[in-house]
Amino acid sequence: MLFYYSGTGNTQKAAQFVANRLEDKCIDIEAAIAENQYQYQLGDNERLGFAIPVYFGSVPAIVQDFISKLKIQTGEHYYCYLLMTDGGMAFKTGDQFSFLLVKSGLTLNAIFEIVTYDSSCIAWKNETIDWDKLKHAVETQTAFVAEQIFDRTTGNHYKQQILSGLATASMKLIYRAIQTSHFRVSDKCTGCGLCAKKCPTHSIEMSEDHPKWIHAHCMLCMRCLHHCPAEAIDIFGSPGRPRYKKAV
Repeated sequence: MLFYYSGTGNTQKAAQFVANRLEDKCIDIEAAIAENQYQYQLGDNERLGFAIPVYFGSVPAIVQDFISKLKIQTGEHYYCYLLMTDGGMAFKTGDQFSFLLVKSGLTLNAIFEIVTYDSSCIAWKNETIDWDKLKHAVETQTAFVAEQIFDRTTGNHYKQQILSGLATASMKLIYRAIQTSHFRVSDKCTGCGLCAKKCPTHSIEMSEDHPKWIHAHCMLCMRCLHHCPAEAIDIFGSPGRPRYKKAV
C-alpha cells in the first residue's frame, strides 16, 4: 500500500504512477483523515510506501499528524519507502520522516526524491518555465524511482544539502515569519469559496464572500493560491508569477 498527501498535485501524480507500476493500492491521507481511518494491515513481503511533498524543509504537518496516529500491523519482511517531491531542497526531511515512523513502530528501508516544481511561490525567480522540459524531467525521474522501488532498493537516494540541519532551522523561521498574514485577495475574487472547500487543513473561512486564513492551522501548501480559478489570491513574491494548475 502507498499512502500519499499532495498539496497541488505533483505528489499525487507520482504516487499513482508508482502504485500502478507496483500494482499496489494508493491511499489518500486527506481522505483517510476525513474517514478517521488509521488502522491497516500489511501482508508478508508487501511494500509500504509514503509519498509526500517537502514544505519548508520539513514533513507537512498534516502528514506528521497522520503518522502519529497510524497503526499498521505488518507482516514479515515488509519493505518501507519514502518518496519526496520538492523543488530541489529536501534538507533533513527524510531523516525527520524516518524518526516519525520509528515512533510508530515502523522501519524505513529507502528514501527517494523527485525534483519537480517549487510551488511555494516564495523562492521563485521571475522567469518563464519550460513546462514541456520540466514534465519530461519529472516523468523520467518518476519512472526511474518506480523501478528502484519495484526492485526493493534500500538506502537514501536524495541530495542532502550542505549544512542541511542549519538550513532546515532557517526554513522553519521563514515559515513562522510568513504564515498567513501575507496572503492578499484582489478584487478579482468571485466569492466562490473553492479555496475554503479544498483547504487540506480547513484553515480558510469565508467572510463576506472573501477568504480569511486561520493562522494556527495553515501549512502554506499554496493550494488555495494555485487553484483559485480567478487567480485572486497572492502572497508576497507571487504577483505576476505563473499559477500551478495541474501536476507536471
